[in-house]
Amino acid sequence: MRRMLAAVCALAILALVFTSTAAARQAHCSPSGDFCTSAELAGGKRTLRVGTFASLASRIFGGRASICVDPPRRKPVRCIRRDFVRSGPIAQASAIWRRAFPNHGRGIYRVRFYVRAPKKTRLGPTLSFRV
Repeated sequence: MRRMLAAVCALAILALVFTSTAAARQAHCSPSGDFCTSAELAGGKRTLRVGTFASLASRIFGGRASICVDPPRRKPVRCIRRDFVRSGPIAQASAIWRRAFPNHGRGIYRVRFYVRAPKKTRLGPTLSFRV
């Protein structure tokens, strides 16, 4: 009986751990591999980035991307536009969060990426990160 209770408790704890870590998605690549979006922390800087093949960046995505951040506590969404910058066969549009967006304190920030191709189109799911 004790072993059964210990096993159930261990499974419950594992379920809580896995559901809490899976909730914050910080990167996404399309199933076709045409684009990837991320809101990852590297070297102490939170970088919001969308990358694609250089040939698609101007022809299909219009050469620019909009990066929108929805801060916690019902503050207004702020969007900025960035040009795709080519680096070999890859082009990316990126922004460093601290420089481009105001810090509204602790909480979960949500990030969306858009392009105009020919109408405003969202790229991938909403990503999030915690401050």
